[in-house]
Amino acid sequence: MTFLLDETSVDSGNPIELYRFVGSLDVYTYTSGNRPMTYNSEVYRPVAMQRSEIKLGDVTERNELKVTVPITVKMVKDYGFDIPPPELTLQIYRVHGKSGAIQPWFRGSVTAITMEGTKAAVAVPSIFSAYMASEFPNVMYQSQCNHPLYSPRCSVPRDSWKIETAIDTILDETKIVVAAAAARPNGWLKAGEIITPTERRLIVEHNGAEITLNYPFRAMAAGMEVTLYAGCDHSIETCDDKFDNLVNFLGFPYTPSLNPFLVGLR
Repeated sequence: MTFLLDETSVDSGNPIELYRFVGSLDVYTYTSGNRPMTYNSEVYRPVAMQRSEIKLGDVTERNELKVTVPITVKMVKDYGFDIPPPELTLQIYRVHGKSGAIQPWFRGSVTAITMEGTKAAVAVPSIFSAYMASEFPNVMYQSQCNHPLYSPRCSVPRDSWKIETAIDTILDETKIVVAAAAARPNGWLKAGEIITPTERRLIVEHNGAEITLNYPFRAMAAGMEVTLYAGCDHSIETCDDKFDNLVNFLGFPYTPSLNPFLVGLR
């Protein structure tokens, strides 16, 4: 039996899929089958997972695959909560029990991982679909600045706004004490980042020496070296008062909040 005959057969088909996630931190191999399987010297371990339909050859609409896995798998723990999410790709192989032939079935880059109760939904558009859906950079007509902090157009030098220090105390999974943070005004680090040699997290609160993260680090211990970076709320006041960078502000803070064509002139 060949792969094609097994794939199109009503009685002989017994498909098993291999999922290979490749990222900067690690490689994760899972299978939809009920027992471990070895392919190219890598062991694919069984995981209770589901996926949406793969529309092979369909270029008329966005071809995005949704893979659902338990939130407890290591891939989700490593990649589901980083800000910004690190690069992660998925390669799916398909094999039938009778022929034993393994065929590449799908490939794409993970664009999002969202939590749905005890499951994690992994969004993976095909490579072609991702290119077709790409948008040109644009500027929003909003009061906040459009530039990401520390980006080339923002021009604020990243290294000038960092604090190299260490964690003093761990209060809980997302709240830590960093004594060096107390030297800055409350909120100075909010919307900034805390970085270890291998991970980065968003700082959602800063009050004195206490810092709250958006999600725990995979490994965290008192005394661990970290780098803190100042945050920005993208308002014109923060741009001017905190960063002295008004010349590069790209927002529209003086736009009237009321439309005179709707409410009239007062």
